Amino acid sequence: MTGRAPVGQDAARVDQEVEQLPNVPTTRADRIAYAFYAAAVTAALVGQVWAAVDHIPWPAEFWGWLRPIVSAPGVAVIELGGVATAMLADDRRRKGEKAYAYRTMSALIAAVAVAINVFGHLDVLYLAIGFGGLSAFAYVLYLAHSAARMRDALRAAGKLAKTPPRYGWRQWRREPEVTRLARTLAQSHGYGIQQSLAVAREQIRTRDRRRAIAATVEQLIREEHKNPLRAKIAATTYDMDRLAVEIEARADYAGWAAKIGSALSPGEEHATVGQDAAAPERPTVGQPDTIGQDVTEGRAVPEVPEVRTPDVRAVPEVPELRTPDVRAVPEPRRAIEMGPVPEPARPVVRHRPPVDQVAPDSAAQERAAARKRYRESVEAGRPLTGAQLAREFGKGDPKWGLRRVQEATAEIQAERDAAGLDDELLAIVASEQGERIK
Repeated sequence: MTGRAPVGQDAARVDQEVEQLPNVPTTRADRIAYAFYAAAVTAALVGQVWAAVDHIPWPAEFWGWLRPIVSAPGVAVIELGGVATAMLADDRRRKGEKAYAYRTMSALIAAVAVAINVFGHLDVLYLAIGFGGLSAFAYVLYLAHSAARMRDALRAAGKLAKTPPRYGWRQWRREPEVTRLARTLAQSHGYGIQQSLAVAREQIRTRDRRRAIAATVEQLIREEHKNPLRAKIAATTYDMDRLAVEIEARADYAGWAAKIGSALSPGEEHATVGQDAAAPERPTVGQPDTIGQDVTEGRAVPEVPEVRTPDVRAVPEVPELRTPDVRAVPEPRRAIEMGPVPEPARPVVRHRPPVDQVAPDSAAQERAAARKRYRESVEAGRPLTGAQLAREFGKGDPKWGLRRVQEATAEIQAERDAAGLDDELLAIVASEQGERIK
């Protein structure tokens, strides 16, 4: 025993090693087509036998039904040869071959069968067209049918793209570029109609955006070099598309959104429009100074729109200033007896330094300018809000403007309180002097 496998097993093993397309299921249309092929072959066989009986010079011994019986096997060989070569060609094509030899022989045999039917019945045109045309049509239909089943097998094996969706003529007319790309994506990835269109639109937008970025980056690279030759070398060395992708990946969308949102956010004057919100407390004379301190959540910040009237101070009552201590001061009485009344001592009022005496740093100058601008708006009768003041000075935080408004309001309050105290003291002294003269 040599240990070699039988010939049948070697053939089976070789056949398994050959890559073969899977068999596709036979449909109802396929079965109807096969029935038509059988009927067409039978009709072509009848026509060829008829032509053979009419045109072959038969001996006198061959008479009656003997002539068709004798000519039928020879004609059947022609038909069977055409069917055999066509099936062999289809089988080899399923294994990845072109099968040009089988396909050529099948076409030649089909041509011979058609010629026999046409020329054998040339004296009767109806028979020539009927038998010859039927044979030719059946063969061409078989070629188309076998090619269709071949494509189905290739798709099942993943070697042929799937059929794309039908988008309709309206979609093609409205978006030809998008539809063309969507058709390709659907064939490559198996997308549906809507998904393929959405992906195509997004890819086109990304492509246009990256082209614009690449053009701008190339211009920037060229501007970095004064020498035109070096600029050209630098621009052609770098892959602009790759740079566009890198720049797009590093884009800070959140940062830009926050910056633009803070610049476009409505101020406090818009926050309470149409709302029944309680008005914040006004600052009083005795309120501690909060300038320079952080405005926290638990501290009430005065709302600027409330300071619209000149009466923003809490003036103490006059009787409270007429105390025995004031009347018991001896110096004014001596002044009344001795002559002119000396100028009363002004109470010490802490004023903020004027704008021109602020430290020369830019931040202090900017704050002083903001307070001055607010004072001007109050004098004009149209006081600015904190958000408006912040926007005028290019600040994105409205609280910066609120703090400046609070500082300017405290300055105005202090000045008005000082002026009010001076007037009250002069009035008291004048009244006492009048009583003394009486």
